[in-house]
Amino acid sequence: MDRQNQSSAQAEPPLIALDSIGRAFPSGDSPVVAALWDVTLSIGGGELVCIAGPSGSGKSTLLAIIGALDKPTSGGYRFAGRSVADLDEEGLAELRLAEIGFVFGVAAAYLARPLTESVADLPVIDAPWFALAAVGCAVAVGLAFGSLPARAAARVSP
Repeated sequence: MDRQNQSSAQAEPPLIALDSIGRAFPSGDSPVVAALWDVTLSIGGGELVCIAGPSGSGKSTLLAIIGALDKPTSGGYRFAGRSVADLDEEGLAELRLAEIGFVFGVAAAYLARPLTESVADLPVIDAPWFALAAVGCAVAVGLAFGSLPARAAARVSP
């Protein structure tokens, strides 16, 4: 890679950049309940990230902020170098439409369907058998979710 291409590649901002964000909610008994505090996170384009934690740890709140469905009460959020705080409702809607997508899962709706059909419904999956193999469930390709052993079901749980 030549110097010019190398410097432009280094200058590319992360796709998602959270800088010390916090999210607090009003509460009846106390002034606020802090769902998130001082979260700093950087995610590059094409990077896969898992957000995990116990119930009540702020996962959904964090995803709502990253997905431009909610705004932090403190800190900064930049998407592809643009400040999300500067966007009005229309700008947020355009960002969600053009750049951000969520896949919501409802396990009960998929229990009787073959896994390849359920996974094929996802707009980003062209080869559902490959997606299942990637999470260690290639043996389950012809099975319905409800008939999977517990360990396999946990890997593909919607």
